[in-house]
Amino acid sequence: MKRKLLNAFVVLGTLVVGVGTLPLPDAQPIGVAQSANQFQAFVLPYDFSILYPPGWFVNEGASRDAVVITSYRPGLRGVGRPTAAELARAVKTDVMIKPGSFGTVVNQALLSSRLGGSKLIKQGRLTIDGRPALRMWSTFKDDPFPNAITTIIRYSPQETAVITSYYNAKNIKAVALIRNIHWSFRVRQ
Repeated sequence: MKRKLLNAFVVLGTLVVGVGTLPLPDAQPIGVAQSANQFQAFVLPYDFSILYPPGWFVNEGASRDAVVITSYRPGLRGVGRPTAAELARAVKTDVMIKPGSFGTVVNQALLSSRLGGSKLIKQGRLTIDGRPALRMWSTFKDDPFPNAITTIIRYSPQETAVITSYYNAKNIKAVALIRNIHWSFRVRQ
């Protein structure tokens, strides 16, 4: 019961009004050394906003379908990998608005997980920003980021937001941090 109430508080309590820093409630699970208990907001006006920890790096693509947020400094053109020492605590989050209805994108993601090199561990339906969403937990073989959490959110009737965070299972604080990032997604239309 306490967990459900916390999730409801996160969904309703994280409102992004503009670019800046917003406090998170003390009861919220915090990870990856969030001593300041502050997240920063990345905002694409008229598209979406999402929160991320201070000190992280945002690489905004040429269009709204290519925003990458990393806990490490990206390499050339934003596609760098963390060093071996950073890998155990690294998190990489891709945020995209994809063409296609929510149902179409969900079906494509589920089919891709069956046919691709990943293994779907679990999935669950949820609501983010008052919109239907699906969260999928996957693992990959032989990848520097062997774990992924993907949240698929209905953005509009013909577009769907897809947030995927990659991490290493040795980073025990990553899951709580990733959940905070994914829950913070807000449509700005």
